[in-house]
Parts: sequence; C-alpha cells; structure tokens
Amino acid sequence: MAPARKPGLLVIDDEKSLLAYLKRVFSTRYEVLTAENVTEAEALLREHGEIKVVLCDEEMPGEKGLEFLSRTRFRTPKVQRILMTGHTDPETFLRAIHDGDVLCYLVKPASPEAIRAAVERGVAEHEKCATIDSLIAELDDARRRLQALPRMARNLHAIAGAYGSFLRSALKVTILTAAVALTLGAVSIGVLYVLKSHLGIDIFADRHLSDFLESVGK
Repeated sequence: MAPARKPGLLVIDDEKSLLAYLKRVFSTRYEVLTAENVTEAEALLREHGEIKVVLCDEEMPGEKGLEFLSRTRFRTPKVQRILMTGHTDPETFLRAIHDGDVLCYLVKPASPEAIRAAVERGVAEHEKCATIDSLIAELDDARRRLQALPRMARNLHAIAGAYGSFLRSALKVTILTAAVALTLGAVSIGVLYVLKSHLGIDIFADRHLSDFLESVGK
C-alpha cells in the first residue's frame, strides 16, 4: 500500500531566505512548494492539484499578496489562503477577513508555531470543503435517481400493460383451441358411435382397409 501523500503547501515570498527556512521547517509534514512572485505561484497552482494551503506575503514587487489571494479565491475556492505581512494595516486586515479572501492573517515575524497552527487549520478547512463537495455530489446523484423514478414507473406500467394484453390474447387463443379440440373430440366420438351402432363398423377392430371399404359400400 502506497504511503499517504503529504498535503500540498504553497509559500509565496520574495525573500529567498524565508522561503528556504519555511520549506525546511514544514517539509516533514507537508509537500512544500515555493514561489518568489505571483507568476510562479499561478503556474504552480495550475500544475499541482494537491495544493491545499497557500501562505502568501502581502508586500511583493508587482501585485500585492491580498490581490492575488482574492483572485485565486474564485479559481481554486477550496484552496485555503493565509496572508503574511510586516505591516499592521487595519484596513488591509479588515478587508482580508471581512471579504473572506483569507482564512487568517499573520503578522511578520510570525513564530513557527503560529504558522504551523494556521497551516493545520487551513488543511482542516480544505478537507471540510472537500467533504461538503462530496456530500453535495451524492445528494445531486440521489436527486437525479429520484427524478428518474416516475419515468421508470411509467415504463414499468407500460411493460406490464403490454404483457397483460399478451397474456389475455394468449389465454383467449388457448381457450379457443381447447374448445375446438373438445368439439372435434365430441364429433369424432359421435361419428364413431354412428359407425359402430348403425353401420356395424368398428374402426379399431383388427381388419384390413379393403374390408373396411367393402363394409362402407354395403
């Protein structure tokens, strides 16, 4: 049995020393991928479907971390987003939390324990979202099955009606055949009776056909 795959963690920061440190700290429990800018991060998100948590710095050259996380929220909604920043900007903090763009907000320099707790929370939230999606898919499948029941019932009713018609027709044919057989049997018995009683012919007697024909001609 193959060992369970580690949860994917994507760390985005323009400080190479910090990336190397976080990869060393978390690589025992997570599959850590690193990116120095948003462009690299987007490529990794497309290529690696096992990423569950993104840990992103706010202050980077070009696009801000929160802007990137807000955009990726709609592309990969189950991937949990954690924002790190060295500036305690109340406006950024409130927008990040209230808009739901990030799961939590870490102020640099954050301790390894604080980062680990945030990442573990992100993994748990990702698994919860995956479970909810699975339940929704099962409910949708059950709904489709229930919607198909009336059609199945109509089809079964039509099949039963056709089979009933066939049975009724077969029964009529059987009764008619039996009546004809009985009638022919009765006529045959009558003919035999007449032949034997009035003509003295017994077709079951041991005689040749010529004798039988001569008897009929007399």
